[in-house]
Amino acid sequence: MSLASVVPNTLYAVTDFHDILTLKVVEAIELNDLFRVKTELVGDSTNENQTYPFECNFEMFYLTKQGEAYNTLVFLNIEDAINRAKSNLEEEILVKTNELSSLQLKLDKINSIV
Repeated sequence: MSLASVVPNTLYAVTDFHDILTLKVVEAIELNDLFRVKTELVGDSTNENQTYPFECNFEMFYLTKQGEAYNTLVFLNIEDAINRAKSNLEEEILVKTNELSSLQLKLDKINSIV
């Protein structure tokens, strides 16, 4: 099975900062049951919020022969990357909203002491 039949030349990744990175596949080596894929960052590579996660997580990773990434934040198409980024953002907003509510309750409790 060739890499071309498993993965497109362009992949997408979602960072912990909820940025969507466009990755160009520059090398793929077939191993026993998977491919070792090396990529380069396409687009704005001067943003530290993009280059650092890219170098740590997405510069090299593994794909199964079914096209599934061992890194669950790598996607074969932009739609899946967008959906993951949106889901992650919605979850973080919920967490931050709950934290804010908790802080407000504590402040109200302290204010009621005096």
